[in-house]
Amino acid sequence: MEGITRDTYDNPFNEDGDDIRVYTKVIDGKEIHMPSVTTILDTRDDDKSNLYAWQDRNDGEGDNAFHEYLFWYSRNLGTLGHWHSLSQLKEIEWTEDEAESAWVLENVHKITDASNYTAYSERLGREFIVDGENHEEIWDASPREVLYSVMKRQHGVETWGEFFDVHSPYESNAYYTDALTEQVKRDVSFFATSQQQLWDELGVTSDSVIAVEQYLFNTENKYAGQVDLVYEDPNGEIVVADLKSSSGCYDKHQLQGSAYGKAIELSDDVNVDSVDRLEVHRTHPRSGQVVAHTHDGATTQPIHTTKYWNDDFEATWEGFKSLTDNFDDVDFASVTNES
Repeated sequence: MEGITRDTYDNPFNEDGDDIRVYTKVIDGKEIHMPSVTTILDTRDDDKSNLYAWQDRNDGEGDNAFHEYLFWYSRNLGTLGHWHSLSQLKEIEWTEDEAESAWVLENVHKITDASNYTAYSERLGREFIVDGENHEEIWDASPREVLYSVMKRQHGVETWGEFFDVHSPYESNAYYTDALTEQVKRDVSFFATSQQQLWDELGVTSDSVIAVEQYLFNTENKYAGQVDLVYEDPNGEIVVADLKSSSGCYDKHQLQGSAYGKAIELSDDVNVDSVDRLEVHRTHPRSGQVVAHTHDGATTQPIHTTKYWNDDFEATWEGFKSLTDNFDDVDFASVTNES
């Protein structure tokens, strides 16, 4: 991430809102601060009724999974899944982000409060600090509880009784830590293998890759982010793709892709003149779905689906661009200085 830093701050606009992420880059000797694409997307006034209903169904009561464990697991699994998938296409750096996700997934029982925890990463070859505040969802969790929620939602276990048919209730934390670690390995392997199968069908190869985990800085529309994959397809079209492990391709995924695509067209971060197609590469462990989503009007292959993506690239971009207006009067330099 040469010349760019990325930091997370408490939300200064809404105490109950999600943390915001700010990118900083020195341009002509001056620090420029931009909100992340995901920070901008968090300002959408979207209907969350389905999310709330899902949380109610996964409230941790009785045989129900607990949504906070699932969000936490998915977030950290996604970090590892992205790295292991994309490193099949290009050698990429193992950072503290990956190191932290790997460590916390193997040390659920150690994270009990907002303390800083000293961890060691063999891949980094050094110690680093894990901020317990970033893992509040599991402060009161045990490895057994997290594993049950994961197996309940993704691997066909319906009750604690069925879970205990696989894992005895009398085992130690160490046993369940090992069992959770093995589940992580299986899920990461599924994600990476499925992505590779999808890329084989799309014609994505190491030679066709233009950029992987590329940081983007759009000074014209004032936002920044990191795109998973840019490649040239067998027909010579330039494609911007984002990797997801969700159950569907949602509006926010489509808007996110358009933000990356437009940032590439408007900046010199990636050496291409224009973007022909946006894609979401989605693998879902529970259903086994492996799908390449794209937008209306795109040149498609049999593997593609445009279902639920009814807008073309420009219309999707206009939807994201309108959200950037929410930050017109925000001085992100003051946010970074106050923190």
